[in-house]
Amino acid sequence: QNQDAQTSLYNALFSYTNVVNMASTSSRNIDNDCNIIVHNLSQLLTWLQDIHNRTNAMNTLIHKFYKRMNEKDPITNKPRYGANTLLRVNTLLLQHTILQFAINLVFDDDYNLKHNLNNKNNIIATTTIPSNLLTVHQISLAIQIQEETNRSIQKQLLEKQQQLRLQLLEKQKLQQTLQQQQQQQLKIEQQLKLEQIAKLAHQSRNQRKQIQQQQLQEEQTKQKDKLKADQDFLDSIPKGIQEVQSQLQILRSSTTHDEYKTALSALRTIYTQITKNPEHMPHRRIRRDHPQFIQDIGRHMGGKEFLIASGFTYVTFDDSIPCLYTKEPNLIHDMDGWSIWFDLMKQTLQLVQKELEHIHQK
Repeated sequence: QNQDAQTSLYNALFSYTNVVNMASTSSRNIDNDCNIIVHNLSQLLTWLQDIHNRTNAMNTLIHKFYKRMNEKDPITNKPRYGANTLLRVNTLLLQHTILQFAINLVFDDDYNLKHNLNNKNNIIATTTIPSNLLTVHQISLAIQIQEETNRSIQKQLLEKQQQLRLQLLEKQKLQQTLQQQQQQQLKIEQQLKLEQIAKLAHQSRNQRKQIQQQQLQEEQTKQKDKLKADQDFLDSIPKGIQEVQSQLQILRSSTTHDEYKTALSALRTIYTQITKNPEHMPHRRIRRDHPQFIQDIGRHMGGKEFLIASGFTYVTFDDSIPCLYTKEPNLIHDMDGWSIWFDLMKQTLQLVQKELEHIHQK
């Protein structure tokens, strides 16, 4: 509305200028020029009256702006308007005041003129003005003062914005520094954690290694003890046919009739295969943990002892299977030894066959 009023004022001034120019210029057609001047003056009066009505219509809204400028927020106790809004309101009020004073001078409106002059928020009102005249110089001076005020407010606003930007940059820099410190701290913690994990892993490997070494030593000790026990057991049994007969009696007394018969049958098979084919090593090798051997011979007292007395011993071959084994002496290099060994195998077989015949006779 304020801009529309200014536009009407500019049009009125332009029309008035035309009237003055035409009046000061000689013309051949006086009547026609007079009609044009009358028409322009009439139009000028219409425009000025329209401006007067519009500016008066805005007084209520302008008074609200003045009142609002003096109010404060009941909670924050700060002005209602911020810096930017205050700058725009001041500019608007200044434009309206200048327009109002100009219209008041045209229409000689003393009431509106005095009312605006008495408004303490009006910067032009603070200027000493004659009773009913506000000179163009004074209006220009008021505009200059208001513009300087606006520039000062704008400068303060820019300085505040610059200060806020600097504070924001400082805050961002501080946050970046803090983030870098946190990342560095996190990196250090992760490195410490990795070192701790590596240390624990090393300790765990050492512990496992120690346990494995301890288990190996225990296993070796256990194996040595077992070998020693086996050797002591072998050494405790004399070798020869007489001891074979003694162990056969022990076997007979520790078994039932059927168990004894089964054991003799198994022994006859073993010695028959050896005497028929003494150079065939599988015939001279018996698995100690074989279920059939344990069932027929190994579980009975005198069973393993019978084999040992006839020349068998404990041996573990490359396949790690514990066996009862009788070694055949070298026939070429040890003829006497081979003969003694083979004779004992035959005598043992004969003793077993004789015992089986005795059982059948009973």
